[in-house]
Amino acid sequence: TTLNLNSYRGNIRWQSSTDNNVFTFIDGATASSYTATDLTQTTYYRAVVKNGVCDSAISTVGTVTVSPVSVAGTISGATTVCTGTNSTVLTLNNNVGTIQWQTSDSLNGTYTDINLATGATYTASNLTRATYYRAVVTSGACASVNSDAVVIEVSPAAVGGTIGGEQPVPFGVNTTALSLTGYTGTIAKWQSSLDGVTFSDISETAGATSFEAVNLENTTY
Repeated sequence: TTLNLNSYRGNIRWQSSTDNNVFTFIDGATASSYTATDLTQTTYYRAVVKNGVCDSAISTVGTVTVSPVSVAGTISGATTVCTGTNSTVLTLNNNVGTIQWQTSDSLNGTYTDINLATGATYTASNLTRATYYRAVVTSGACASVNSDAVVIEVSPAAVGGTIGGEQPVPFGVNTTALSLTGYTGTIAKWQSSLDGVTFSDISETAGATSFEAVNLENTTY
């Protein structure tokens, strides 16, 4: 960063300080401009100007503000939701710098800024398809960095489907093969009931698209 001293009269000696209180002279810095390089903290500069036998005069202070390097941080909270009405809170952790959330329909697609989404958390609502999110983090004058993207997966709503194969059977020794078609999702279990109202789980039926009802003694649902 090049600092320039304007509207002065006399000979120049530049000074620097890290607290804007105690200033020290910079060796060889006597020109009307001074280039500050490779700073790691905010630094203050001023010039001491002396003209002949007159008392020295001190310039105004110029401040070079040094920002910490941008750190993207990591996003937590991504999950899988059911399509339609849903809500997921994403949180950016361990970042350094200001935040701008972005979204995309694919991992390596084009990401666009989400309006007003500049806080440490972002709530994704009412998604109907898988959606990717990332944060762009910028610390002061430092280059921006992108966090790794996360995805909120969206499952289609479960559809119960239709059971086929039901038929009258004789009391006692009998077998009826039932099958489920037209469903969406994973079959969690089959259930049965004697009154069509109160249903109980049938063990070891998870994932099965068909079920054999055997040896029935009552009309069963």
